[in-house]
Amino acid sequence: MRSARTILLGAALLGAVAGSPAAQGPGAVPTDNRERLLAPAPARTKILFEMRGMLEALEGVLDALARGDRVAAAEAARHAGVAHAVDAAPQMQRVLPAAFVEAGLETHRAFDALATFLERPGDERGALAELAALTGRCVACHAVWRLDEAR
Repeated sequence: MRSARTILLGAALLGAVAGSPAAQGPGAVPTDNRERLLAPAPARTKILFEMRGMLEALEGVLDALARGDRVAAAEAARHAGVAHAVDAAPQMQRVLPAAFVEAGLETHRAFDALATFLERPGDERGALAELAALTGRCVACHAVWRLDEAR
């Protein structure tokens, strides 16, 4: 039986592909059918800051792996782990839909899992597969939701 998370991510990726300009034909103007999340300015700023931190962590992991430094790659991944989750804060959980909060927490857990994977000796293809799965989570989330400021 598939988990709700697997179904959500699959549906999000399918929606992202179907809504992409390439799927709509040459010269098509893409439409934004993502669910609009409204958050007060301070909460939105915190969430966007956290997302940039995830992107910076991904860049750090990729840079370290390119240099063959799994220790530095694991450290970079930990910088976006659960310990750095803003969405776990009760005030964020009151502002955001539960599915969005859970997707965020699962992504932080995926960073921790990646760090744990990188801390063990292993093949680089496995590390790339872990990275692909993690970035797939990012793509799925951004395909489903759009974070706007509540006014």
